[in-house]
Amino acid sequence: MPAPFPTQAQTPTPTPIPSPSANGSAIPSEVPSAAAAPSSIPTPATLPPKPSDSASATGSSVGSPPPAETPAPESPSATALPETTTSSLTIFYVAVSDQGKAGPMIGCGDSIVATETGPVIYASQVEAAMSGLLENKEIELGQSGLMNALAGSDLSYVSSTVSEGIVTVELTGDLSSGGICDDPRIIAQLTHTAMVAAGTGEARILIDGVDIGESLSLK
Repeated sequence: MPAPFPTQAQTPTPTPIPSPSANGSAIPSEVPSAAAAPSSIPTPATLPPKPSDSASATGSSVGSPPPAETPAPESPSATALPETTTSSLTIFYVAVSDQGKAGPMIGCGDSIVATETGPVIYASQVEAAMSGLLENKEIELGQSGLMNALAGSDLSYVSSTVSEGIVTVELTGDLSSGGICDDPRIIAQLTHTAMVAAGTGEARILIDGVDIGESLSLK
């Protein structure tokens, strides 16, 4: 049996027609407001960082231990300076033709005489005393009347050692002697100065590895 026709026709609601824009495209008459956006979508401020972003920001992946700190290199310790002493030094010069009155007699009737310097700071007493003697280029020691037989030589201290009561002093440079009477004066000045500084009863003087007696014999 056929369905009965409705007694009153339902008029359909017309759909709004969008008005054309200037370029001919359709502009919707109703724009959904921001409130219509789903609240479940987080805003950029609340988005969790990506694993790659977190790793780049911290320098390591999540869960990895922090990098070990590299210890700073230790600065080299300062080189220990040798201990120094301050005292006067004993240096020997010659009293010509003194006949042993002012000190032990040497050579041609001369005397070898001890003199004292003012206070000197030194690490090696032998080096300080020998250098003080060799650096003096005056023939006469002030108004004392004492002679310096080493004034014409150009010698420098190198090293010294003490063994079995003998101090051995190594010098380098040019040795100059004024003659047969100057030879024992030179030897006495060097050996006596070295013995007192080292506290020994004997001294051996080498010039560029050659004994001073042999060096003088070649002059």
